[in-house]
Amino acid sequence: MNKHIIWGILVLCVAGGVLGLMLKDQLVQNAVLEQNSTNSVLVETQKLPPTDTAKKSDVFKNSSDGVIQVFFDMEKNTAIVNADGQGDVVFTRAISASGARYENKILKMALWNKGDVVTLYQGEKVVFEGTKQ
Repeated sequence: MNKHIIWGILVLCVAGGVLGLMLKDQLVQNAVLEQNSTNSVLVETQKLPPTDTAKKSDVFKNSSDGVIQVFFDMEKNTAIVNADGQGDVVFTRAISASGARYENKILKMALWNKGDVVTLYQGEKVVFEGTKQ
């Protein structure tokens, strides 16, 4: 009889834990949907040490005469890319072993800057690679 009681309590504890995790996930999803429905963008930020120049703007050109302008804000750890007048895309600084890497997780884009070269990715595909002008 005691075995049945112990097993019953164990099953209730496991079921309660699973239910709690499911409710937590649903609450998080609802919060994200509610935040996105107000046209707000959820941005992940990381505190990285600022470099020598707090803000700068560079123009990069590729071999096909494509041009992008990148505004780097080292205090906010962001880069804003304007590609041939197609509007601004905001990237947040990410940790990298070499060079500077920025990402926009919502658009699944990444921006790498190493020396005078910048590379812009859409997923795994390179959509722009150019040198500083």
